[in-house]
Amino acid sequence: MNEQEILPVAVDKAHIVQESWPALSEILQTKFDCIAVAHGLNDISRAREWSTSRKPVSPEKKYVKRHKNVLVSVWKDDLTTHRVDAVVNAANEGLQHFGGLALALSEAGGPQIQMKCNEIIQSKGLVKTGDCVVTQAGSLPCNYIIHAVGPHVPKNHTNKDVEKVAPLLTKAVNNILKCTEEKDLRSVAIPALSSGLFNFPLRKCAEVIVCAVERYPFARRQPVEVRLVNNDDPSVDAMLRQCTDIFGPSDPTAAVTSTKSDRRTAEVPVSSVQIGSVTLHLKKGHIEEEKVRCSFWLCLV
Repeated sequence: MNEQEILPVAVDKAHIVQESWPALSEILQTKFDCIAVAHGLNDISRAREWSTSRKPVSPEKKYVKRHKNVLVSVWKDDLTTHRVDAVVNAANEGLQHFGGLALALSEAGGPQIQMKCNEIIQSKGLVKTGDCVVTQAGSLPCNYIIHAVGPHVPKNHTNKDVEKVAPLLTKAVNNILKCTEEKDLRSVAIPALSSGLFNFPLRKCAEVIVCAVERYPFARRQPVEVRLVNNDDPSVDAMLRQCTDIFGPSDPTAAVTSTKSDRRTAEVPVSSVQIGSVTLHLKKGHIEEEKVRCSFWLCLV
């Protein structure tokens, strides 16, 4: 039986592999009798461009409305600096934060975030679409990161493609709010999940997220603030329109729930291998059984 090794490559090193891939694959085959298969090469440049296109913004609250026991607000802000109990990360199934918001949060929060995510994948396997996992937030100005895996649609998707996976986006939002209740949080910041690298159309994304918040059966009596936070105008405007349509005009007199002042120390797992800025994870098994989305890795056979 052939042995297979999966080696995730950090995004800041992936361009080296990308540029030297023909020579690297030839060396691995001639010197070590290994067939190397690269996954995600085409996504690397796009992911880096998406993450570097994020511009710093000043926090700006565009909308606030009390709905039952929930305070819904729309913000234009950078999630890496947004002060809230928990921020939501738009993660992939392998929790490999290689680009976009995921990379920005991981870099701002420190290496322990990716290390903890690697530990979760090693112990529990890939995170299914629609599910969430929670980690400490490292150096971010919040207590937790809720890593939510939203649905992915093809770049040239059809309406049928979108409608087919829309329930998974609803599921992801429900699980985010469930985590908020389980952790007894007062506030959570949710971005336009799946609308970036995962190609989910922005208008539909906003509709699904806001509807999910409106319909979620919050069980506790303590008020919770759900902040819809993005740093780009199209996403902010889409959330603002949906909130106005579903909840009505903004209520400027509504009180904003404060975040918890205590910060918990982030956990740093010990079962990991860090070589410089590269986190190395070796896995033996069948490559056809692996489902790694939006990440870059090598398979050596």
